[in-house]
Amino acid sequence: MSSENQTVKTASKPSRRLALPVIVASVILVLIAVPFVYELLTFDPRHQSPVIDLPETNEELETQSAALLAQGDAANGDLLIDKHGCYACHRIGAINGIAPSFEGIAARAGEGHPPLSAPAYIYESILYPMAHVVEGFDPAMPQNFAEVLTQPEIADLLAYLMSPGAQ
Repeated sequence: MSSENQTVKTASKPSRRLALPVIVASVILVLIAVPFVYELLTFDPRHQSPVIDLPETNEELETQSAALLAQGDAANGDLLIDKHGCYACHRIGAINGIAPSFEGIAARAGEGHPPLSAPAYIYESILYPMAHVVEGFDPAMPQNFAEVLTQPEIADLLAYLMSPGAQ
């Protein structure tokens, strides 16, 4: 009888040794899978960045910039400028000659590039930073804002930059 008890005890030991690695592997798998499942359950394609129809003529710039300005939220634009680090060059860097200051940008933009209105000039400068490099500054602005920003974000940025509070 004792040999039967030994056989039973010996047979159960390997399964105990496997239990811990199986539990650990299962926990790791669950921890890895949870973010993917969460993303799958909360995915909403309406919140994807829309493709921006890039304007090619001055008339398109004027039309699109006017429409965006009408729907923009200047307060959110200020937050977006902070979020994307624009102040690093356009506020702090303006002192060091990296980029022009946002202060008074609406007035300067309206004078600088006829026949474009100030909103159209600023809009074009966001989408095509190399279109107008301000004299005395290097072309340091990121070139990918047309892909990174959504149209509502560009509308908000434009509203802020056209506001008297832009600095």
